[in-house]
Amino acid sequence: MTKAEIEVRLKEYIDSLRSMEPERFANEYAEEGTAEDPVGGPVVRGRDNLVAFLKQVKKGMKLLDLTPEMTIIAPPEAAVKWKTRGVTQGDKEAFFNGITLFKFAEDGKILQMRAFWDPKEVAKQLKG
Repeated sequence: MTKAEIEVRLKEYIDSLRSMEPERFANEYAEEGTAEDPVGGPVVRGRDNLVAFLKQVKKGMKLLDLTPEMTIIAPPEAAVKWKTRGVTQGDKEAFFNGITLFKFAEDGKILQMRAFWDPKEVAKQLKG
């Protein structure tokens, strides 16, 4: 994959996350692609499990508005520093930052995604 192709795939991934559509999100991944979100949590493997993962996230959050702040691409990998505004189903807001590492297959699907962020910080904001 070229740098330009990865840039397009990253935009599509972010758009799929913002859409909160589980099937669209899972389709960004290779058939046995993995997501570790956040790092240290369970590794989710395969599209069916990725659909279930986003459905679970969607139970608590109605919006994850991820905005890239810096992207570094070294094909077939990329690192994205981002900020996010999350909105719960009950309209509480949380703001948090992180870095996500991606590995892409030749066809552009995500083989591995690892998101570094602090869920305790998000929970603290939502309790306050």
